[in-house]
Formats: sequence, structure tokens, C-alpha cells
Amino acid sequence: MNVLVEELLKSGPKGGTIFPGVEILFNRLGMYLKDHPELKSELAGMFRLCTSGAGPLHRYVKDPFEQYTGARLVEGYGLAEASPSVSGGPLNGKDQPGKIGLPMCGTDWGIFDAVDFTKGMKPIFPGEGDPKEEERDIYTGEICVCGPQVMKEYLNRPEETADTLKTYDGRTWLLTGDLGFMDSTGQITIRDRKKQMIKMKGYAVFPKEVEDLIGRNNAVRDVAVAGIPDKETGEFVKAWVSLKPEFKDQVTAEQLLEWCKQNLSHYKVPKEIEIREDIPTTATGKVMRRVLQEQDPRFGVKK
Repeated sequence: MNVLVEELLKSGPKGGTIFPGVEILFNRLGMYLKDHPELKSELAGMFRLCTSGAGPLHRYVKDPFEQYTGARLVEGYGLAEASPSVSGGPLNGKDQPGKIGLPMCGTDWGIFDAVDFTKGMKPIFPGEGDPKEEERDIYTGEICVCGPQVMKEYLNRPEETADTLKTYDGRTWLLTGDLGFMDSTGQITIRDRKKQMIKMKGYAVFPKEVEDLIGRNNAVRDVAVAGIPDKETGEFVKAWVSLKPEFKDQVTAEQLLEWCKQNLSHYKVPKEIEIREDIPTTATGKVMRRVLQEQDPRFGVKK
């Protein structure tokens, strides 16, 4: 991190530095600047544009980075099947945490029924913020994209192509596999991947939302959440957490669980929290939830 900061100060033009990256990079830089407040004034006004991609941007990462750099960090959204990008957050200060902005020129998107695409689009939330927690499922569906950047097909995989590209109202739509809802301004909030939603006692629990909440604990550096099979509840919520250096050996899993009970809705509270040295990520900074799940001996057990 020392090298990165030195290079930014050396090469980045004041007020003109464009800094695209992944969430883990902005997370580490925010923590570094918290520990080195003397650099805040040097970096203030450095950035013109900061965009986070390759995975969700959590509030607990965005807020400290903006606080310690004075920059504006927005979230972008894209996927391999709609290369190179689908949307980006507005850069005029009107971006909203958790939202992935507006679609690129020539691109349309919509929230379709996540179970039956032929039912068409879900209703749009009439406000500009987020619906109340108990109302979110009304507006939540699968994010679908229609535009010039959408792929033609998966090469030599016709069945998978048919499951991913579907026609509605005479147009071809890409089913992204991401679940979310749209507000009255046309911005979308991603709740999580369709395949990673946790079904617990009839509740739909979205790992990203639980990660965002746990990440607000001052002791937490990184967090991952996923479902583990359970005979009684279908699945239960498990969280894997790494602690900031100053909190290592000072905070226990039991203390974090108690904090969760006081700060999370009851059905989002993890049944288990496992403290680890590090949370595994891909080369692009995505948390590898699947790896953590498979390391749990109960993951392969039938419900």
C-alpha cells in the first residue's frame, strides 16, 4: 500500500486522477489512510473519478474511502455476457450507496419476475430511496439487460444460451442472474446473486445485505456470508470474518454474534461466525463465498 500511495502522489495529477479498481483495493486504501492521517491533505482533491467494479461495493467500504480521500466513489456494473459495461453511478454527487447507477447509452434494463420470465417486469418502487425491508420482495426480481453490448450466444452451448437469452416484446434480453429492484429514478439496487440467496425458514436472506451490516462493526476488516444446509431451517446463515489488526485476539466470535443480535433483523443474524486470518478473494477482488462454503463439512450434506 505504501508503493501505491507513493505512486499516486508522484504520478497522479491533482484533480485529474482517474482511479478504477475493485472493492478490496478501496477498502485497504481507506484503512491505510485512517492509520496515516498525515497523508489526507496530500490526497485531498487528487481524484477526478473513482469507480468500483467486479463485485458489489459495500457501504462500509465506500464511506471511509470517501471520508479519508475527499473523493467520490461510485459503483459500476457489468458482466462478461454484456461486455464491457452495463451501468455506472452518476458522478454529480447524486449517487446512492448500494445502487449501480443508470444504464449506458443505448442500453435498457428491467426487473423481471425471477421465477417466470414470461410474467414480465416487476413493479418499480415509487420512491427514490429503498423500500422498507418488509416491502422489498414486492419489487425484487432478476435484473435483465437489452443493448448492443449483449452477447450473441455461448459458443457451442445452445441450452445454456436459451436459458440466458430470452425474447420479450420482440426484443432479446439477457438474464444476468442478479436480483434487485428499481426505484422511480431508474436506478437499480442489487440485492445479490440469484444462486446465492439463502432460504431460511421461509425467509429470503441476501448475503450482500448481511455482509454490509456486519461490515459496519469497527472490528471487522472483511466479511463473507453464505448459507449452510440445515435439516430444521433449510439453510442457516453463516459468516466468515477477518478482523482489523488492532482488534485481533481482542474480539471473539461470540461477541460479534451478540452485536449482530442487537443490530440485525432476527432472521439475518448468523447462526455461526467463524473468525479467519483472511477471507479468500479472486484475482479481481471478489469474495469467494463458494470456497468458504465448501470448506464447511456440512455443505455437501442433503437438507
